[in-house]
Amino acid sequence: MLLRAQIGYDAFARAEGGDKVAFKDASELVVEDLLESITKRLEISTLYGSSPTGIGGIPMGGASGASTTLTLVLSPAQWATGIWVGSENAQVDIYHSSTKLNTMAPFVVTTVSPDTYTLTFTGNATDVSAVVTYVTSNNDAYIVFTGSFGNEMIGIDSAVLNTGTLWNIPSSSYTLWTGNQYNSGNANLTMGKLQSAIQKAVQKGLDGDVNVVVNPATWATLNTDLAALRRFVEDSTEGELGVESIKYLYSGGKMDIVSYNLCKEGECFIFPKKGVNRIGAADIGFKLPGGDNGFLHVPDKMGYEFRLFSSQAFFTPFIAKLVKVYSIVNS
Repeated sequence: MLLRAQIGYDAFARAEGGDKVAFKDASELVVEDLLESITKRLEISTLYGSSPTGIGGIPMGGASGASTTLTLVLSPAQWATGIWVGSENAQVDIYHSSTKLNTMAPFVVTTVSPDTYTLTFTGNATDVSAVVTYVTSNNDAYIVFTGSFGNEMIGIDSAVLNTGTLWNIPSSSYTLWTGNQYNSGNANLTMGKLQSAIQKAVQKGLDGDVNVVVNPATWATLNTDLAALRRFVEDSTEGELGVESIKYLYSGGKMDIVSYNLCKEGECFIFPKKGVNRIGAADIGFKLPGGDNGFLHVPDKMGYEFRLFSSQAFFTPFIAKLVKVYSIVNS
């Protein structure tokens, strides 16, 4: 990943003239925005990179449009507010399987309506027609960020759902190279269901503390679930009247339940704290390959460019210890 932003010479000139506070405010804002933006995109890819439902699966009949405007209404199960808020002007593509529906140009996000799970885009009129026509009678279309298909990392969702070859190892030949799935039955996720879900991985050798990633709506439901095995810690923010974190015991250790706004409302992921890694050539930073510091003059413009670079991917040798809970309906 590479993210770029520019700032004019005038901001630097003011600093040299003594207005260092103004320069600091301007430069810090650019740097903070860069770091937040690339971190968000990295976390989305870590969770949903190469997912068969992308960053949002489109239900049958969930598309409408006229001329160059496309409107998509996602199901709550496929919606994550954290993915979409702040994504205005982002470019996306729409696929089914490995076929791209918008062959003429990317779609550009114009409005995001979290309360109704609705996204509005502008795009090519031919592409709008193609998407609406396909989605009218099919339920396997999905959204990805433009250029990410076939290029982004394998995320947790894709890894746990894999039934073919993953990282050059065929799951058909090795039982421990397949993940686990648990159906929540189109109902609330409860601690009883979490216990049942995690046992699928325990049977394959899961042991030790795990993270449980849920949508904030699911976390709120679990927060009111007074099932047994909740663990309260004295002198902490955990308690019966509201908590910042939820910890439950299971047969192999402790579950730390994390509210995560990038997780879709209908899904939950369980994975061990040890053995789940980020690997690659470079973590997020301003140091570029070759020794450059990511702080460059912009040719033919009066300004500097900041560049943030990252080359990394999700990896775990313990696919059998991953669990996805699906069909969660929060009520």
